Amino acid sequence: MSVEVDGVNKSIKVDTISEVTSANGVAIDGLTIKDGNIVGDVALVGTTPTFTIGDGGAEDAAIIFDGNAQNFYIGLDDSADDLLIGLGSTVGTTPAIAIDENNLVTLPDGHMVINSTAAGDNLTLSSSNAGAEAGPQLVLHRDSSSPADNDVIGRIRFEGEDDGSNKTIYAQFTSQIIDAGDGSGGSEDSTFQLEVFNNGALRRIFDIGGGTSGQGEIVFNQPNQDMNFVIESSSLSNAFVVDAGTDGVGIGTSSPSPFRLLVDSNSSNNGIAKFNHSNATPEGIRVIFSAAAPDNTSATFLEMQDSSALRLQIQAQGNVQNHDNSYGQISDERIKQNITDANSQWNDIKALKVKNFERKDDVAEYGEGKSVQIGLIAQECEAVSPGLVDEQDPSAGDIKVASEFGELNEDGTIKSTTGEKVKAIKYSVLYMKAIKALQEAMAKIETLETKVKALEDA
Repeated sequence: MSVEVDGVNKSIKVDTISEVTSANGVAIDGLTIKDGNIVGDVALVGTTPTFTIGDGGAEDAAIIFDGNAQNFYIGLDDSADDLLIGLGSTVGTTPAIAIDENNLVTLPDGHMVINSTAAGDNLTLSSSNAGAEAGPQLVLHRDSSSPADNDVIGRIRFEGEDDGSNKTIYAQFTSQIIDAGDGSGGSEDSTFQLEVFNNGALRRIFDIGGGTSGQGEIVFNQPNQDMNFVIESSSLSNAFVVDAGTDGVGIGTSSPSPFRLLVDSNSSNNGIAKFNHSNATPEGIRVIFSAAAPDNTSATFLEMQDSSALRLQIQAQGNVQNHDNSYGQISDERIKQNITDANSQWNDIKALKVKNFERKDDVAEYGEGKSVQIGLIAQECEAVSPGLVDEQDPSAGDIKVASEFGELNEDGTIKSTTGEKVKAIKYSVLYMKAIKALQEAMAKIETLETKVKALEDA
């Protein structure tokens, strides 16, 4: 016999044809053909399970496997044009996988588990695309209609059992919304976090993200826990260390305490540190005691010592002391030129006025008469010998006691300056002028002594 399928006549070999009424058509071992169409189900019967092609309910097409205890179907949801795979005897009953017309796959129960007893690559995403665009891609999309600040976007966990057979999250990556924006786009911020299990708890180790101020940052040890940060080099296991327990930073050492920064080196003939400023308007190192004014020998700004003794010290009051009581200038004749005898310093030294005075900051700290000094006043000195006077920008301390230099912020930092300079005296140069004047005085004394001797001998 022949049957028309999609407009084409096909021959079918039939072993048994059952007699049916004209209303039912012709049945061939459960296959009913009526008016050129297949009507009802196609079933392989007589054994278990039963395989059926036909009506999936509500005019949905389906392939149904009847396993007696449970039915399994692959069917088409005619109303939504979705391909559904699930358990049941009709399409839509407990679907496990749904594939829509856009080839999107939905897992209605919210999760999928891949079990494997083999080690190695259990899940692979592969793309044969030869273009420059990225591929393959794994996308974690939280498709929320109401995103809000601090929402977790997605998470990847690394789980395992502990020695008590308890499931433990040993590490995880998390992405979180920090600022969902205002709807206009361009103001959103997020963070990406790495957490690891340490000392009985899951702890945040590494954060990359933006902030509500728009300033992005990379942060280690975000919750301020006692967890060190270490960078190793090819020869140093502690090339850079942040000791969280002591709030210290070590370079070349794992134990910076009791210092906030400790740099240690044992590299032969190499310096321990170098500070280079390559800008045309440089500034150097500043040591500031911002919360106290020791002004005595109880603290030091700078200290230098070797394996034998303390060699140099700048104390908190500004005094400079060294082991051999020696300081000077590199003075080799071979690095100098235009060498001439100095002019007379007699008149300059005679005209200089040595004064007693008190500094305003000392008076404010200790009261009047508590810290009287001896020296010169820069403006008076400048009128006699301008070369002895130098000028510099005012410090915050200068502005604090003399407002004509500028204005300070509430925190004590410089807000503005007037352009006025602070005058300083080159006392080391003054010492040399005094030596020259002393030599002149000695010469005069020697001349007078000669004359007196001549008179005495006469």
